[in-house]
Amino acid sequence: MQHKPNVSPMDDVTIRPAALDELNRAGELRALMAREEGVNWDAEHPRWHERFAEFFAEKQRCGRAQVYYAQRGDEIVGMAAFSLVDEYRVAALGQPRGWVNSVFVLPHLRRRGIARALMQIGMKWLHERGCVMVRLRTSEEGRALYRSLGFVAGKEMELKL
Repeated sequence: MQHKPNVSPMDDVTIRPAALDELNRAGELRALMAREEGVNWDAEHPRWHERFAEFFAEKQRCGRAQVYYAQRGDEIVGMAAFSLVDEYRVAALGQPRGWVNSVFVLPHLRRRGIARALMQIGMKWLHERGCVMVRLRTSEEGRALYRSLGFVAGKEMELKL
């Protein structure tokens, strides 16, 4: 299924599911995102790109995740990964939840609706799987987009061990 986002004047961008054999590009885009955030995972975690791609490939094979790409011509210019969360509420309460990872668009194509289109198709994917809630982490730059989609700050706290 392809979705034409409203990205005028960039009407040549399409949103599509990533195939299993092309998830290495997701790792490359995630590396760009990390470097933009001031993190060099390559130095600390050699071959992490491969493990990132393997993680999502395994989840996609099981139907528990889907990576989507934004494509312009032959170039993949953005991505977002959506997955089902494995936690007790699913089994005990029948309330599946989703998680959004790695929403990223190449810098020169931002503010054109591409990330919004990725989010909309991914949230639709989660909704079709029964999710009642979706969570994500965001940068300051992404906060306005997520608020405009209805996300609100939650009660989670974090402790680094």
